[in-house]
Amino acid sequence: MQRVNFLDFLRGGAALMVLVGHMFVLVPNSILAEYTNFLGRGVQLFYLISGYTLYMIYKTKIITLKDIGKFILKRFFRIAPLFYILIVVYYYCLGLNLSSYSTNKVGDFVHILLHYSFLFGFLPETMVSIIPPAWSIFVEVVCYILFAFVVYRFKSYLLYIAIITFVIHIFSIFISNIFYKNDVAVKEYIFFTPLYQMFVFFIGCLIYEYKDMFKKTNLFLYLGILFGCFMPFIKYNFLNVWVAVLCFSCFLIYFSSNCNIKFPKFILFIGQISYSIYLIHMLIIEFFVKYFLDLNIFIVLILCLLSVFIISWLTYFFIEKKMLLMGNIILSKYFR
Repeated sequence: MQRVNFLDFLRGGAALMVLVGHMFVLVPNSILAEYTNFLGRGVQLFYLISGYTLYMIYKTKIITLKDIGKFILKRFFRIAPLFYILIVVYYYCLGLNLSSYSTNKVGDFVHILLHYSFLFGFLPETMVSIIPPAWSIFVEVVCYILFAFVVYRFKSYLLYIAIITFVIHIFSIFISNIFYKNDVAVKEYIFFTPLYQMFVFFIGCLIYEYKDMFKKTNLFLYLGILFGCFMPFIKYNFLNVWVAVLCFSCFLIYFSSNCNIKFPKFILFIGQISYSIYLIHMLIIEFFVKYFLDLNIFIVLILCLLSVFIISWLTYFFIEKKMLLMGNIILSKYFR
């Protein structure tokens, strides 16, 4: 399918948000750090775009159980090859990332096995234990499976499904703030789970389903900018997520009805390699933290950015594209 420029533009924006947000670790004691936590909401923008894109492509294509299998296999070849390679690279270079709830009680082999089976998100101990950004990949995988069955059988109930997932989100907030009010580790784990995040994916599906209802107007652009101005100053996690989703939804609605806009080619390029950027950037940032913090901070930031972009382009070209091609060949040969 031909690439859609405004979706690549938004993907590029999401990748840059996450990348820049994490790069503040290279600028210790920065005053700006307090106001840049909202950059992590780039993950929610990825979910929104993912829901919109997949519903656009597969709304009428998942008709049988065989179609579900083809969809899952295609998604596997999209995300798994690079992810599998980076499991080894992260583990070899950084070891296990043992946070306050990510211990090594289950052993290194179990951490690795659960990552290769995409089951790592079911345990707090393994959620972020190898590739820190991988928690969102687990959320995506869960959303893919739910999405396939929704399109297969419950497409006419899409609005209700979006509402149900939002209710589950509210319930997870309630559990987090009532029963685990003082347990930061568990609160963080709940935030990382599909229970908390998947409603955003289905809002993306909804926006595509009802996009023709929105007239071509600048109103949504102005609303998106307005919501975006509030994001740096909202400290409560769930409120920050809500405002971010409103902001990004407005932008997605605006661009989907103004899709002939000319976007900067560099941002479109970032959008194309955004998956590689998302998975690789923490490894490169950690490398610069370990070996280059003694250099001038501006040189470090520039070198880090260039490294992320160059390595991500290489992995996109030599791994992502090649594996997608292989997946398409297998699908066309064995799943006609």
